[in-house]
Amino acid sequence: MMGGHGGAVRDGRWIKSRSGILLTCTIAEIWQNETMTKFSAAALLIAFTIAGCAAPRPPVPQTPETPRAKRIIRDGGQLVLPDGTRVTPDATGGFTLPNGDQVRRDRAGALVLKTGARCVPDSTGYTCP
Repeated sequence: MMGGHGGAVRDGRWIKSRSGILLTCTIAEIWQNETMTKFSAAALLIAFTIAGCAAPRPPVPQTPETPRAKRIIRDGGQLVLPDGTRVTPDATGGFTLPNGDQVRRDRAGALVLKTGARCVPDSTGYTCP
């Protein structure tokens, strides 16, 4: 029997397709109605979707951020601290922070913070570590 099975040969209960695969009548009938083709396409689509969702994404290489230097900027007779606070330098060039800590100026002109860090003078103010 050659009709309706795309070149398949029916031999009793089994159908042999052109590729040599033996199919039962039930599977062949489903194939004939194109349901199997639609089912296979849907199964493949679901499998690829699940595989795509389940596959781990490659890690994104992160470049370490270089710490930005904090700046104290001169603004007329005042200094603007990194947090935006404005202070007025005293006669020595140092100043008192709002929390009461004293920032002094050394002989080279750098501001020395309570932590011992030095803010080096530049053309617009000071660069702090």
